[in-house]
Amino acid sequence: MSYKFQFDERINLYVKGIIPEYDAKRQTVSGQEILRRLKTQPGVILADEVGMGKTFVALSVAVSVALKEKRPIVVMVPSNLHEKWERDFKRFMEKCLPEERGKIRAKRATRAVEFLKLLDDPEDRRCHLIFITHGTMYRSLTDKWVKLAMIRQSLKYRKNIAPVKKKLYRFVGRLLKLNWVECNSEHGDSIWYDLLNSSPEKWLKVLHNHGVDPENDDDPETDDDPVPQAIANVLDEVDLSEVFEAIQKIPSRETETFRERLVAARKVLDSVLKYKVWEECVKKMRLRLPLLILDEAHHLKNGHTTLARLFENEDVEEVSKGAFGSVFERMVFLTATPFQLGHYELCSILHRFKGIDWDSRRSPEMSKDQYEKTLEELHSALDKAQESAVRLDRSWGKIKLEDLERANNATEEEIECWWKKQRENSERPERVTEAINNYDECIGKMRVAETLLAPLVIRHVKMKYYTGKYNGLPRRKRFIGSSIIDETTERETGISINSKEAVPFLLAARASCCSTETRPVFAEGLASSYEAFINTRQNRIQEDNKKIDQETDIDDDVMEVTPITNIQKWYVNKIYQYIPKNDVNFSSKHPKIQSTASRALNLWEKGEKVLIFCHYVQTGRALRRCITHEVRKRINSEAARKIGCNEEQVEDHLIKLAKRFDGKDSAIRKACEEEVLKLLQEYPKLSDIRDDLIKICIRYIRTPSFLSRYFSLENGEIDKDMVHKAFVMEKMEKVSLRDVLKDFFSFLHDKCESEDRKEYIEELRKLHPGKQYGISDNYTLSEDEFQGEKREVLIPNVKLANGSVRSETRNRIMLSFNTPFYPEILIASSVMAEGVDLHLNCMNIIHHDLCWNPSTLEQRTGRVDRIGSKSERYGHPINVYIPYLSETQDEKMYRVVMDRERWFKVVMGEKYKIKHKDLEKISERLPFPENLARKLAFDLSVYK
Repeated sequence: MSYKFQFDERINLYVKGIIPEYDAKRQTVSGQEILRRLKTQPGVILADEVGMGKTFVALSVAVSVALKEKRPIVVMVPSNLHEKWERDFKRFMEKCLPEERGKIRAKRATRAVEFLKLLDDPEDRRCHLIFITHGTMYRSLTDKWVKLAMIRQSLKYRKNIAPVKKKLYRFVGRLLKLNWVECNSEHGDSIWYDLLNSSPEKWLKVLHNHGVDPENDDDPETDDDPVPQAIANVLDEVDLSEVFEAIQKIPSRETETFRERLVAARKVLDSVLKYKVWEECVKKMRLRLPLLILDEAHHLKNGHTTLARLFENEDVEEVSKGAFGSVFERMVFLTATPFQLGHYELCSILHRFKGIDWDSRRSPEMSKDQYEKTLEELHSALDKAQESAVRLDRSWGKIKLEDLERANNATEEEIECWWKKQRENSERPERVTEAINNYDECIGKMRVAETLLAPLVIRHVKMKYYTGKYNGLPRRKRFIGSSIIDETTERETGISINSKEAVPFLLAARASCCSTETRPVFAEGLASSYEAFINTRQNRIQEDNKKIDQETDIDDDVMEVTPITNIQKWYVNKIYQYIPKNDVNFSSKHPKIQSTASRALNLWEKGEKVLIFCHYVQTGRALRRCITHEVRKRINSEAARKIGCNEEQVEDHLIKLAKRFDGKDSAIRKACEEEVLKLLQEYPKLSDIRDDLIKICIRYIRTPSFLSRYFSLENGEIDKDMVHKAFVMEKMEKVSLRDVLKDFFSFLHDKCESEDRKEYIEELRKLHPGKQYGISDNYTLSEDEFQGEKREVLIPNVKLANGSVRSETRNRIMLSFNTPFYPEILIASSVMAEGVDLHLNCMNIIHHDLCWNPSTLEQRTGRVDRIGSKSERYGHPINVYIPYLSETQDEKMYRVVMDRERWFKVVMGEKYKIKHKDLEKISERLPFPENLARKLAFDLSVYK
């Protein structure tokens, strides 16, 4: 019996307004190909780039199998993504396979016992999909009903235990912290008598007879047996004498030692469950399931981690059999970053496929020995490809700028043209010949490795240009260095530093040159913001000189950190003296902060949302203060100009205008309601939240921010005609408020389940955009998430999300940023760089700070470059701004990161540590043309 599952023909991944036709075709082909490959091999890695819809491909595969299978498919995801996956599953069933909606059952298990209970369900209510997290199978092995089963088993076959049982009837509820059972039982301790004198298979009936719901939910018909069968089966084979001894030591009465003995017994129960019962259960477990979908599979790169060991199917001295060893017939792994791993790490992930059930009647056509041989050949080929790529990297680094006909600021096209001429030039320099030879050799080795890797990995990359309606439109536009100030800049140059601000940067450059071994973190901080420099100075100038800056939110920093020298300390102290920290507005005087804030403000004025990523926590706070100040200043100056009053009086005028929207008889309020109602008529599913949406829109329109940008405010007045004009006023790319609201209502109507709609509405209700101006209504302001800043300077237009902000608050910010309302500018750290969607209403991203790891840049940009993005819907490239300060550590960092970004496509997952002494040399390297890198990179796509 072979593994012959086919892609269900009823699945339609093309969903108008959600998944474009081209992407739907690619996803469908990917799903079909995965199922085809699973017939012959143990697993497949789906490694499409960020934001290309891997989740829907995986769900289409899972559902195709589930429709033909009686056993559940397991979907394992990181704990922070389980809610997203469950939402995507509901959306998938509603949009892509509506005729089976409600028939495919899915549940979540957060603990191993919950997972095993779901597997025990009878066929008529068994789940088709079970969502678990990476930690499910080794987290919280403390189930209370299992412990009760252990206690019962420890008493079995023993004589003269009536006194022990009598004691247990009185105290077992407290021992297991199940006192609520006694409260719900009408028969007192008789429930414990009935449980301890019947087998666990009958406990569900016993509990129901006593009016107890073991799951503590509202639907007793869906209750699982309290003890999973897999655990019940092994209890008879485990030595539980420790449990019996611990129970015996508990006093019959509440003496002075009673509590101490009770706690000791609990610890014994925990220990025996974890190290005896569970390990025996894993050894004896005979689970056989058809498919595992594992998201974020790069977490398996280290074979010694607890997650990776789950899939070991051999019980050897070094590694015990994992809970999922030999459980699944096939596996599908998802990851967006396979080539940011070293090739040996990629092979380690592929090694996990050996953990499938090779003895199944539906085992792959290739044997386990054949698969091991395939991995050996692949590893060897990747070794050779890696070695040749490293040789090419080094030889390319030897090419001098003077080798080019145009040495200074040569464009990529000029470098590529020079390269073509050199290939035909017999009198070229020896170092150029070496690079050409290494390039040709590398291409050959990469193709060999690609051939071996292709059956195991499917990977598509984003196209540089859109297809379909906006055919030929660039997907992204990069604005480098000073282009953040002037987008028309043709040549790549950094942001210049004026003479008044130059001294600290000159000192930092001098200090950096004082040591070729020391990483100048102070210079990196100075290039980010004055506050970041001050913080790194305070953290690093220590007696032991070893403390590393804790005020960053960044992962996988590949730049080597070393202590600074005494000479550098002197310079750092001098820099500190020259920073204008006594100036109230010293944050905004920083040239890079100033440029980022200015660009964000210009985009904001055009009605655009902006996402800003920064490295340092202090920089994020500085940007928020600076942009907040400038936005409020711009609101007041623009409103004052229109009204014809001075700026000291303008806020009072704006508050009066806002209050004119109050009252049911307000003409301008009625005009707003009329406009919103016109739009809502097209969306019947929103009828239950119509009143909320009207209120939310009015609250947004009546804010000073909106009034100053969208209303003429002639003579300080507003009338209903002005309201109608405000709705049709076109801002950036000829988009009006009416267009934006219609787009949002369409999203709520067509792309959201009712639960999702309620979640969006709830978060928008909490946001009170007029509070800071003294404009109040019946809504309450949510607790501000930023401590240590004055409430009166905070406005809702600008929000900050870093590691110090609670995850619940970050989720609220994410949801509201994905609406047309507030916040309009979001300043984020690396905590928002993965696993979140910020693309629905934003197509502008500023990388205020870079990270030494180039893959981080792509992960950040991937937050707004996703299927269904605003860029796709409106036909406008995503604007990616990468500012850097000219002739500073900032420019060196930019040059190095851009250089490594290209080589990441060739030198697979290069595990490098950049040393400061090599920084200058790397930053001056000739840029490797993207077209050459693309030719060398693996092509693992299945849809061309």
